[in-house]
Amino acid sequence: MPSINYISYSGYKTHETCNAQYWHQYINKTRTGLVENALSAAYGSIVGTLFEEFYVGRMWRRPTVEEDLKALVPKHHAKCLGEAVNRGRVFDYSAENSPYPNAEALIQDVQDTVPRGLESIKAHRFVGLDVTAEEKLDRKYGKYTIGGRLDFAMTRMGFGDTVILDGKGSKHRHKHLDGGKPLADGDPVKGEQLQLYSALYHAKHGRYPDGLGYLFWKFDAPQAVEWVSWSKDSVEAVRTKVLDTLVKVDTSSQLIDKKVGKTRLELIEELFPTKTGYHCKLCAYSSVCEDGTKWIQTFEAVQRMRERNKGLPDDLSLGLDTDSV
Repeated sequence: MPSINYISYSGYKTHETCNAQYWHQYINKTRTGLVENALSAAYGSIVGTLFEEFYVGRMWRRPTVEEDLKALVPKHHAKCLGEAVNRGRVFDYSAENSPYPNAEALIQDVQDTVPRGLESIKAHRFVGLDVTAEEKLDRKYGKYTIGGRLDFAMTRMGFGDTVILDGKGSKHRHKHLDGGKPLADGDPVKGEQLQLYSALYHAKHGRYPDGLGYLFWKFDAPQAVEWVSWSKDSVEAVRTKVLDTLVKVDTSSQLIDKKVGKTRLELIEELFPTKTGYHCKLCAYSSVCEDGTKWIQTFEAVQRMRERNKGLPDDLSLGLDTDSV
């Protein structure tokens, strides 16, 4: 087995969520025979490439920028679909869990996002003459490489500060902040993804950005941005944690290859254990994961029971002495 010498934030996040999923996706490249429906991520992908064109083309200077962006949406929908097909995925609007009934609904949703996105950009002054989009930040550390590609970076006009932005298409913003846990009012946003990008940006440019922000396209301007609380120490701590994860993954994969004292399957289960949870319902490898399958079956059984009991009174006492037993 070749050395595992590359990791991105998405790979690191997958390993943190479930070691077994990381094994299937990044090392073993397990084939399940199932075709992934890419619609769940289509909105974010289309909006991302649309505003990439906005920045690369300096479209904020146009008086008809809103109309021009809306007219570009079908093209970006076709591009996103083509990329999905090339990766063996589909846009299946007929699927039970499809977020859209048809392509027209998805295109309309993205077009409705355009004025909201432009208002957020205007309100937070997310424009700059030095703006970059999809900038590659890969950095080597010995034989290992941490990969990164930031969405947007710029020196904001009127503020003079350098900011890195990462666009998100989800309504569930807590999924992208601090390990998926909802934040209480006033809690700082740690934002490991952007902190990692800040470390890689520093390694490439010799300076840290002044601000790190998540831009949520589904929200209006006042609520659209979450600024990350960070320091040089916290940024480098995230980079170290990601690099340590890569070293651990590489070491574990080599042990499996050598099969020292145990069978290959025993070593895989020991070094890449399954972590069950709600993410099992979204995992592309649940069909080949016994623990994940059991968790889903239990979860769905509980959901069915709750559905059957919906509307029943909390107090089912018959007034008998044995009710308190």
